[in-house]
Amino acid sequence: MSTPIIPGAEPISISEGTCGAVLLLHGYMGTVQTVRDLAVAFARAGFAVEAPLLPGHGTAVEDMLPTTWADWSAEAEAALDRLEARVDGKVVVAGLSMGGSLTAWLGHLPELAADPQEGRWLAEELLRLTDPPPPAAGRSD
Repeated sequence: MSTPIIPGAEPISISEGTCGAVLLLHGYMGTVQTVRDLAVAFARAGFAVEAPLLPGHGTAVEDMLPTTWADWSAEAEAALDRLEARVDGKVVVAGLSMGGSLTAWLGHLPELAADPQEGRWLAEELLRLTDPPPPAAGRSD
């Protein structure tokens, strides 16, 4: 990273938590700011929280250019490892947009795939409409 992190985009790591742990992953071109409120809410509810800043994010566009899925997925897996190393109990992984894709990708890991106590929550922005959307209010077509 060649540029300082934008204030407020710093990673979050909250160690305290007696209810388990949550890994929060932000989306493409986003920062930890987009999951900060969730991190605070989970921490207040008694969960340890890890919300990494994915490579190339939160600084300057030039830092994003050389990064790829391999960089982002490696950081997501490393963040999960850091969280699991310091917490006993259930770990839930949640992601927003590309973070949701990373969440789904992390499902290939044996510790998430094999343990029914582990969990994943996706907040993807991908939609598939099987029926046309309803007409806008006040329109008859």
